[in-house]
Amino acid sequence: MPTIWLEHNKTQLFLNVAILSSADLDALEKGVFKGPPQMFRALVDTGATVTCLTASTAAKVGLLPGGKLRMSAANGAAYRNYYLFHVGFLLKVDLPQQDGANSISHQWHIHAVPALIQGAEFNAGPGFDVLLGMDMISIGNLIVGSNGQYSWSW
Repeated sequence: MPTIWLEHNKTQLFLNVAILSSADLDALEKGVFKGPPQMFRALVDTGATVTCLTASTAAKVGLLPGGKLRMSAANGAAYRNYYLFHVGFLLKVDLPQQDGANSISHQWHIHAVPALIQGAEFNAGPGFDVLLGMDMISIGNLIVGSNGQYSWSW
């Protein structure tokens, strides 16, 4: 089961994620993706129902709005553009060296969650472009420790 291990500041969880179109996911799975994928700073928000991304993030990935979605927030309800996409996470993979020594090389791998996300457009706060809501969080197991660490596995 793929797992990421990160640190939090005891008030917020941030990490970098890849936003992928369905065509990107297909290319990634076939090993023909012209990468690396663009990474975006994300806030993990257990109080958010849906995952959201900025219009500029969608544009950088080449996503087009799929329509409008009614969103409720602290400042009221509004209709927002939505996009269909996949979320990918950067995982460190340890591979044994083929040189006969007992050494390990570290490579980075994008783990793309196959679930298609219908994410709404939003105006992000400073320092992040993506808000990961419960639609994304509940796909895996998120464990937040009191020691300033958290893990997320799928």
